[in-house]
Amino acid sequence: MVAAEELIDRHGPRSGQFTVRAIATSADTSIGTIYHYFPDANAIIAAVAERFMAEVLAETEQTTSGAASWPEFVTNSDEAFLAIFRRRPGLRDLWFDTRGPQAVLDIHRHYHRLLAERCQRTIEEITGVRLEIPIYMILITMVGSLFELAFRADPQGDPLVLRELHRVEMAYYASHLPSSDEACR
Repeated sequence: MVAAEELIDRHGPRSGQFTVRAIATSADTSIGTIYHYFPDANAIIAAVAERFMAEVLAETEQTTSGAASWPEFVTNSDEAFLAIFRRRPGLRDLWFDTRGPQAVLDIHRHYHRLLAERCQRTIEEITGVRLEIPIYMILITMVGSLFELAFRADPQGDPLVLRELHRVEMAYYASHLPSSDEACR
């Protein structure tokens, strides 16, 4: 699995350099051994996507826990995603992939839903306001699109797009939540 992650991270999941043969060579194993566990390259991509998205969820959870206000939560969350996407360039393509194998698309839906539920819980704990899950799903889709744009424009994330992403996200939350001062009253 590590060999597949490293190949995807270096070359992306759709490159000609991501093959079962390349994985076997990198892992110093036989192609037959890989096919014993995975029926094809798409199944490997799905397994890597599952691991990567679980890693993203765990890391953002750790980074955002303990936020005292929703603006702090948003800022910490953006910084966590930015750090992950910078550190894992090939794997971030799995987060943005909308044309991948069905298994990868199903994994996306699952983790986006988990992220929305976590945002809902955290924001409710911080503000006392419970917003519906579709509000968070809209936000995740908007922010994901802006992160994708930022990283398509610049491998480190285009600064202008990242500032706009944060501004849009803050405005979206502000339109649905009381200000930090109101929430503290």
